[in-house]
Amino acid sequence: MSRWHFLALAVLAAAPLEAQDTTMIAKPRITATLALGDAVDQARQNSPDYRIAQNQVAPAKAGVKNAYGQFIPFVSSGAGVNWSGSSDVLVAGRPVPTGSLVGSSYDLGFNWQLSGATFFGTSQAKANARAVDADLSASRIAIDADVVTQYLNGMQAAATADVARQQVRRNSDFLVLTTARNRVGQASMYDVRQAEVAFNTSEVDLLRSLQIESDAKIELFRRMGVAPPAPVQEVALSDSFPVREPNYDLEALLAEARANQPRIKALEAREEAAKAVIKSAKSAFFPTLSVSGGVSGYTSQFSTDTATPFPFDFTNNPFAGNVRLTLPIFQGFNRTTRVTQARADQMDAAERLRAIDLQIRADVTSRLLAVNTTWRTLAIQDRSRTAAAEQLKLAQERYRLGSGTVLELSDALNAVTRADAAYINAVYDNHRALVGLYASIGRDYTNARN
Repeated sequence: MSRWHFLALAVLAAAPLEAQDTTMIAKPRITATLALGDAVDQARQNSPDYRIAQNQVAPAKAGVKNAYGQFIPFVSSGAGVNWSGSSDVLVAGRPVPTGSLVGSSYDLGFNWQLSGATFFGTSQAKANARAVDADLSASRIAIDADVVTQYLNGMQAAATADVARQQVRRNSDFLVLTTARNRVGQASMYDVRQAEVAFNTSEVDLLRSLQIESDAKIELFRRMGVAPPAPVQEVALSDSFPVREPNYDLEALLAEARANQPRIKALEAREEAAKAVIKSAKSAFFPTLSVSGGVSGYTSQFSTDTATPFPFDFTNNPFAGNVRLTLPIFQGFNRTTRVTQARADQMDAAERLRAIDLQIRADVTSRLLAVNTTWRTLAIQDRSRTAAAEQLKLAQERYRLGSGTVLELSDALNAVTRADAAYINAVYDNHRALVGLYASIGRDYTNARN
């Protein structure tokens, strides 16, 4: 082909370029951005699942106060007014009306009881409070990992949409080139139709990619517990996620998980609470000390008596107190049943703790393998992406020189898109594996990723 043919191709190729462009290639305007840290912070404030876990903290703390409050005597007071209708009394054999009787009274007393349940109740309440705190930490880690994972899904969808845009551009150039070659007799109408099919297919792929990106952002805001601040097409996820070669030691990660994983801490606290319940149940075989006391007073008058002050001229009763030591001898088999059930609950708690330790060990091991696997996959996909880009350049040059076919160029275009998409998938698979690994050991991925 002469240089004049190449000149004609360049002129003809430039003319229809804009006609073949599509408005989908241009990214929508951005009116709001969302950083990963902000997404996680909003989720901790607004996620219904996390707020449900937070709601359990106040009752647990109140339970601790109540347990200590059992050592303080219960104090009560009361006051009342009573009335009875008028009646007649016999005076010198004759009925004399006395009028109605009105009275008032008061009482002030205390009651204090000391038993084994009182002593061991504080240990149980504090252990339950620690378990609730650990549950909250576990919920926070789960919510963080959930939001980070969905943020990554949104970033991946946006990157995939960019690949689809690039493919539309390439196919638009491909269509322009084949149309120009057809006009100068260097390509058949078959080539033009092949380019049109590729261009239309890439537009459909872009539409689907944009839908997936929007769905990912919608799901992200749902998990955060808030509504999007703008149409999701105009919200950009602004964080970056650098990739680094993993260098983790399995035994060190397992030790960190055993030390920091809130799920382990929660079950350890519940096992401690179960042990306190056993002690409390056993204490039912021991004596109970009760101390009570109080003062009271009363006053009354007939409605016909106006000389006596009423209703505060009380006749005070002397202070009355009582100290009692109760030793239970036989109460059926209720105490034995409670002890047996408490011991079974404690053994169940120990087994659940052992089970979660095994589960976390398996999770950490599996997710570390996933991190290493996705890293190696990423390296392979990077090489594949480079090879596909070089293949496309060769195919484009061969087609321009007339030695390549339209199918060859079309295959190269599709190979580049597949390689770019596979590389993106590998990148975000690696980050999701890291999120899972960090969650399994109880580490915050948000701050540790940089």
